[in-house]
Amino acid sequence: RKPEDSLDFFYLFNKIRDEKLSSHNVTFHLKNQDGTYKMYEISGKSMDIDESGTPHVIIGSIIEKENDELAIANHQKSKDLSLLKSTFLANMTHEIRTPLNAIVGFSDMLGLEDDPEMREQYISMIKENNTALLELINDTLEMSRIESNTINWSYEDVNPLAIMHDVYEYASPRISENVRLILDDSPNVSLHTDKHKLMLILKKLLSNALRYTEKGEIHFGYREKEDFVEFYVKDSGIGIPAERVATIFRRFGKVNDFVQGTGLGLTLCRMLVEKMGGRIWLRSQEGQGSRFYFTLPLIRQ
Repeated sequence: RKPEDSLDFFYLFNKIRDEKLSSHNVTFHLKNQDGTYKMYEISGKSMDIDESGTPHVIIGSIIEKENDELAIANHQKSKDLSLLKSTFLANMTHEIRTPLNAIVGFSDMLGLEDDPEMREQYISMIKENNTALLELINDTLEMSRIESNTINWSYEDVNPLAIMHDVYEYASPRISENVRLILDDSPNVSLHTDKHKLMLILKKLLSNALRYTEKGEIHFGYREKEDFVEFYVKDSGIGIPAERVATIFRRFGKVNDFVQGTGLGLTLCRMLVEKMGGRIWLRSQEGQGSRFYFTLPLIRQ
């Protein structure tokens, strides 16, 4: 037991008898084998009381209690999780409503429009918002799988250079006429990783660069460093304001609230990279573009 508990523990019954109490409770701690303490509550109740009120029989019981500090910590954790869920649901509701409203609105206008050119524009907007909505749902499901540890991993020896060429083919049709996409020279290495997850991270980073780069160049590639590979995506876009750099990898941490995007892509990238044993970071200055880096170990840890 803890030394400070000794007095209450040994004199509980004397206290009830001497002060003629009907009952009395105290708490005390007993040391576990690992050196930690477990909290207990001991209760005493008077029985067989004589005319003077003095009890001649006292019945005691011991109940194991949750440690107060642990209970407070668990309560605070529960409150924090509840707030996090509420905030997430509020953000999700807002993000889902935006493309849904656009889809419904342009669909209604499409039924009333006779001009073929305007109809094509409405159809284009509907498709764009369908894609945004699907991306939001897919990102949310993928993040949920990571957090619940139910995501499927498929590790194999891959050639990252071949993956970079595949990603280039994916991104090329999405480039505007004022932007050049450049795959930098990169070494031939063998990387033991999840090919599809790596492609997903690169596609997310390139899509982000394309979204915020109206003119100039976007470079991407990788370099081998000791026992890991460092990938990068560099753009000449609008850059990221200093006050948003610290939150850009959080849920719904968008560079510009008025530019379409889920705000979950970079969060998903961070979660995937960390689960794969690497880290991700950025360097950016407003008006001068952004540089995103992430590492993956050559051999799975």
